[in-house]
Amino acid sequence: MSTVIKVKRSETASSVPTTSDLAVGEIAVNTADKKVYVRASGGVVEVANVVAGGASGDITEVLTATGSGLTGGSTSGSANLAINVDDSSLQVSGNTLQVKASGVTNAMLANSGVTINSQSLSLGGTLTLDSDNIGEGSTNLYYTNERVDDRISALVQNGTGLSWTYNDALNTFTPTVSLSSFDTDNLSEGSTNLYYTDARAQAVSINNLVEDASPQLGGNLDLNSSNITGTGNIDTTGNLTLTSTDTGSSASPELTLERDSASPADADYLGQIKFKGDDDGGSSHVYAKITGKIQDASAGTEDGIIEFANVKAGTNTITMRLRSDSLQLLNSTNLSVAGDTTLSGTLNSHTIPSGTGTLALTSDIGSTSFSSVGEHILPSTDDTFDLGSESKRWRNLYVGGNTIFLDDAKIMRDQNTGAIMMNPGVSNSIASVTITTPGTGYLNQPTVSFPLPNTSGVDTVVMSDAGGGYTSAPTVTIDAPSTTPSRQATGTATIVDDGTGNNTFAVSGVTIDDGGSGYPTAPNISLSAPQAGGTQATATTTVSAATNGGSQASAFAGVNPNTGAVTSVTMVSNGKGYTTVPTVTVGSPAVDTTFNVVVYNDYQSGNNFYSLSGGINESLSLVQGQTYTFDLSSSTHSGHQFALSATQDGTWGGGTKLTSGVTYTGTQGTTGAKLVLVVDANTPSTLYPYCELHSGMGGSTTLTKLTSAQQAVLTPVLAAYDDTLDAKFSMQPFTMAMSIALGG
Repeated sequence: MSTVIKVKRSETASSVPTTSDLAVGEIAVNTADKKVYVRASGGVVEVANVVAGGASGDITEVLTATGSGLTGGSTSGSANLAINVDDSSLQVSGNTLQVKASGVTNAMLANSGVTINSQSLSLGGTLTLDSDNIGEGSTNLYYTNERVDDRISALVQNGTGLSWTYNDALNTFTPTVSLSSFDTDNLSEGSTNLYYTDARAQAVSINNLVEDASPQLGGNLDLNSSNITGTGNIDTTGNLTLTSTDTGSSASPELTLERDSASPADADYLGQIKFKGDDDGGSSHVYAKITGKIQDASAGTEDGIIEFANVKAGTNTITMRLRSDSLQLLNSTNLSVAGDTTLSGTLNSHTIPSGTGTLALTSDIGSTSFSSVGEHILPSTDDTFDLGSESKRWRNLYVGGNTIFLDDAKIMRDQNTGAIMMNPGVSNSIASVTITTPGTGYLNQPTVSFPLPNTSGVDTVVMSDAGGGYTSAPTVTIDAPSTTPSRQATGTATIVDDGTGNNTFAVSGVTIDDGGSGYPTAPNISLSAPQAGGTQATATTTVSAATNGGSQASAFAGVNPNTGAVTSVTMVSNGKGYTTVPTVTVGSPAVDTTFNVVVYNDYQSGNNFYSLSGGINESLSLVQGQTYTFDLSSSTHSGHQFALSATQDGTWGGGTKLTSGVTYTGTQGTTGAKLVLVVDANTPSTLYPYCELHSGMGGSTTLTKLTSAQQAVLTPVLAAYDDTLDAKFSMQPFTMAMSIALGG
């Protein structure tokens, strides 16, 4: 079989050989294009091109080492190609150039054998080699176990939580794994044991709790020394037991009701325990309650009050008030004591006598005189007991003082003239207060201030300048009252040596002889001037309703936070001694108000809502020209972004976020975070709160802008003061240890 010699070729269409592909005189064939190329001295030349369909092409050029190369005398069309061969291995048969059947022998080659790694191999022979027959180079080294072990040991590096130990002697590579540097953030979550998230916890616990109308723990709830906190009510059926295992002497367990107010004030209520029950008609009532209250909020001198209230004839009434300085029984509440009572100190400013035994006044005293009584005779309760009766009257009444007090009325004797004077005393109290104008723009309770009653008199005199150079006590003149009926107050000055050595005096004080009545404000007081060269003394006065038997009324107002109007006035004290209807002063609508905004969860619906003033779906008023602070520091704002818009539900409802007049401070949900809104002419007439991250949290809460606030106007209603009991002066029978002398 003849040997086939193939020239360089390509089966890729349009592939043309380059000078780097062919040596000079070397031939290449593109079988796909049916083209022949040869490398000449000037480059690669296309020497044949067989067109599609098998048509013959022209030989455009033949270059040979010698001779013309073409025979027949033609340079185009059909021509003969003269090829010279050495006849050793190639032959021409007809028009075919072919290798002889004997082929190219090894002997025809320049080298008939090769040497590979010192191994001689004849062409056509067979030589089997392995790595043992081939020398090792310097770069591509042969495989050895040692080299692999060392290489792997060098490549494998220790990492966080993972270290490797290579033992060359044992040919071991041991990992050591530690998870102390990792947490769940470093591990991908699987499909079964899922990681904790707030949303998952809420979905599993809170949402299930909401969906379950009557959830049950199935066992005790162990707080594990933690607290239960939140906003809302705890309703339970059964007993609430607080147990302490403290073996010390401290008070434990404790039930704490705390009102964490940013602006505590006197008379603020702190907390309340209510006792509720049904009446026989099935209606629920608060039958009794215990309330804590601030008496004095001043730092360092704080005082507190506990009030006890009971239902009397269907009306909730304060019956007892325990102050820091006194125990008060109010609203016709009697004191009943079963057993012995021990008193020490003073009673109505009189020292309680010491000793043992019993003190009593009973009907069997008869005509016994009280000559041995050394202390005041006082009834056990006020305005209850009589001294004598219509059928059992005392004969004579001997009084050594200058005044007989009939409640707030007085029968007085002038010490200078001996004339008997009558002071009718107090006639009226405040029965109720009518809201003439409810006002607008109130977000907090305004103050309600009553003036002193018309029966008020001069209480004290305070020296402003003691003066000097007086040879005798100066005359004291107190301005007459401006109201009627009234009585001008009088006083007497006392003097002391002024220390000048001139036998002259300074004023040490002024004693009020008669406080007068009808002073709604403190009158001016003047002291006569000393002789020439002296300094005239000066003083100021104070007035008090109690001085002349009256008492100042007091009340507090209730405000509807949705409308900003005063809705009610509750009398704390009706007062007495008002001869004319007083002018009541009501505080102005609040300015620069702060809303303590919290996120409230409605557990029935499972939705979150913003609460601005203690509720949801509120209707509040804003006054133009005022500044409002929305406190956003509550931790409930975590994951929520409070904003205001002129459109309900803000951007969720197609509106835009309000930025005009709005200033944000801090990060919502952290201390100090707030939104400050200055209400001006550019503020929309209606604003809606909303959450930038969740829809529906604003509910139907609206903030309506008022162009101006209106101060409330209150009108008091006078009623005749009931002095039925005040006219009585009596003693409750009591046991008394005394010596008795009979007399007429």
